[in-house]
Amino acid sequence: MKRVLFYCQHCVGFGHLVRSSAIVRALARDFSVMFVTGGPSVTGFELPSDVDVVRLPEIQTDAEFECLQACDAEMSLEETQALRKELLIRAFDSFRPHVVITELYPFGRKRFAFEAIRFRVNPSAGTRPQPQGPNSRRFQRQRRACRQKR
Repeated sequence: MKRVLFYCQHCVGFGHLVRSSAIVRALARDFSVMFVTGGPSVTGFELPSDVDVVRLPEIQTDAEFECLQACDAEMSLEETQALRKELLIRAFDSFRPHVVITELYPFGRKRFAFEAIRFRVNPSAGTRPQPQGPNSRRFQRQRRACRQKR
């Protein structure tokens, strides 16, 4: 069965998490799915039970998206980011996805480049094919808008 890794970082509110969960549930009908999240916990919200869920240490941002903050007061932001990168690489390498879907990144959530850039560089280069990253219509519109701003 083909493997899909879906990466969603909901750092303010939980709308992206709800929409991504619906997509992941639908994908799970035909694919083996790993759902990677790392935003603040949402009380009462259940993640899909028929997929592998990886919860990275939680990070949130202020309402203006100006700075990231570790949700765990015991760890600094830098420590949290380092742990997230390590866990994400481990999950990626153990799951070996055929396809990686990122919710909003790279056109939003740019502050998560410290870890999401890992999807563009195969950590075990040469040992397996590079996973494919599909483009949505929204992705294509945002990419066109970014090019026009240049």
